Amino acid sequence: MMALDTLARTAPSDAERFEYDNLVAIKRAEARNLKPSAAMLDSYPGKYGIRSITADGGQLFFQRENGPKMRLVPTSDRSFVIDQAGGSVTFTTGSDGRVDGFTLVRSAGDTVRCPRQ
Repeated sequence: MMALDTLARTAPSDAERFEYDNLVAIKRAEARNLKPSAAMLDSYPGKYGIRSITADGGQLFFQRENGPKMRLVPTSDRSFVIDQAGGSVTFTTGSDGRVDGFTLVRSAGDTVRCPRQ
């Protein structure tokens, strides 16, 4: 972890820094060994525009259109790091308490709001 932190701090570009920061987030999340709860596995799967969230084998997965399914590594009850691709997903809820979408922070660092269909 210390080596990854050092690489992130000394990365020559923002893109590389983001990749190292993402690796650090994944490794920290894996070390905490957080598992999606039954409530997460029930409430988060669905279509979010061109993206979808699915549950399989006690894990949540992110997929864009027909792209590869990528594991979501939980960092909290609502936030996940996208394994292999970088970036993160944070689920949001409406006034009724139901999941109404998520905010996607892509590996380039830009943010996209993905409403639930």
